[in-house]
Amino acid sequence: MNVGENTKEAICPIKISAGQTGNSKEFTPRVGHVIGVVIFVPDPIPNPGIVRASIKDVSGVPLSEMQDVRNYRSRDCKYLEGAKPLNFYSNGSPITVTYSALQAMSDDFEADLIFIYKDETQNCAPQTY
Repeated sequence: MNVGENTKEAICPIKISAGQTGNSKEFTPRVGHVIGVVIFVPDPIPNPGIVRASIKDVSGVPLSEMQDVRNYRSRDCKYLEGAKPLNFYSNGSPITVTYSALQAMSDDFEADLIFIYKDETQNCAPQTY
């Protein structure tokens, strides 16, 4: 599947400041069917260790378990095909993104977590009578 005019994105910037080990952020993705997520992170990550992230819905149910953020990186292929698959319907309720490092960050860690979703609205031509 190619990214086309019916595929939309919602961007959730995340940050762990130097000297800190983690953070969480409430984020409201667009309404629609979320089909994947990609993260863009500095390479190498400015820390001796790994950074992990998880995504939970408003009731705390995991949409993606806590894992190394590199698992959210786009694979070496087309953008959408390289995304980490997710499959949930966003109804406009917030989700929580939690991210943490095994050790305090040596420098600021900043990344964009990009939710990719299929816009299922129909574009209909106006009717003439």
